[in-house]
Amino acid sequence: MIHKLRTIGFQELSVFMAVVEQGGVTAAASELNIAKSAVSTQLSKLEDRLGLKLLNRSSRRVTLTPEGRRLLPRVESLLAEGERLLREAALEESSPSGVVSMAATPEFCELVLTKFLPHLRSALPEIRTVIKTAHNFEDLQDPSFDLAFRMNRVKDDRLVARRLGSYRRFFYAAPALAESSELEHPADLARVPCLVFASDTLRRVWSARHVDTGERVDVEINAAMGVQNFSTLAAMAASGVGVCYVPNFVAREHVEAGRLERVMPDWSAKQSDVFLVYRPGVTRIARVSAVLEQVNSALPKLLGDVAR
Repeated sequence: MIHKLRTIGFQELSVFMAVVEQGGVTAAASELNIAKSAVSTQLSKLEDRLGLKLLNRSSRRVTLTPEGRRLLPRVESLLAEGERLLREAALEESSPSGVVSMAATPEFCELVLTKFLPHLRSALPEIRTVIKTAHNFEDLQDPSFDLAFRMNRVKDDRLVARRLGSYRRFFYAAPALAESSELEHPADLARVPCLVFASDTLRRVWSARHVDTGERVDVEINAAMGVQNFSTLAAMAASGVGVCYVPNFVAREHVEAGRLERVMPDWSAKQSDVFLVYRPGVTRIARVSAVLEQVNSALPKLLGDVAR
């Protein structure tokens, strides 16, 4: 324990070393580019804090006292350690390394894994990532997670939440099914097989709004299949077994490959927001701060026009 909470500043130690190395207060002041009075003040502070006289000062020269001579190697060691700490901190800031833990839903995790992580690996090659996929997010007050991606809202006001973008759910079907079904209104879904996000029941109510009029329609679905995974639903729909109602970023690659097409394009779910969430203190950790910067710059572009 530090006696009576006494503290020693590196500035005081640096001034002491400069006076010893330069042989006097005037030369030390010139070397440090500070006033002679500032050098004398720092020396006096150091001696007062230690309760020791470290230097004998005369008008011509400065010499070490026996106490000063004994403490000199310790001061040199402390200053060297301080310099090493600063160099390592600068290196960590310029080239962060280590493990960053994330949490995301399985669907958003797929976007992160396939699109964002290659970018992150290129930008920060010394960063390694661990990602947990779950629909029930971990409590980010638990330090085992550094950041998370959450949908729609963030309930814990102790966390920092930055909006990355938004998405909507649209109706998708394989081209053959889309052509044969002639779907024009959500009510028409009653006559085609549907695939729902579910693990316990095949009965669901799909709510949709008209993009121009704002009219809302609630359609009760008695689905052909249910899976608690949007990516699986999109893949099943692409195989032609039914219509799915999934986020655009989930269906995008199937659409681009021609395996899915949007049906009833004038109808969609309401807009949902995507948030980057983290504890306030993690921004002081270089590796986490670097990843947060990459997320904020890259992921909004990856989400693109998913809200439209």
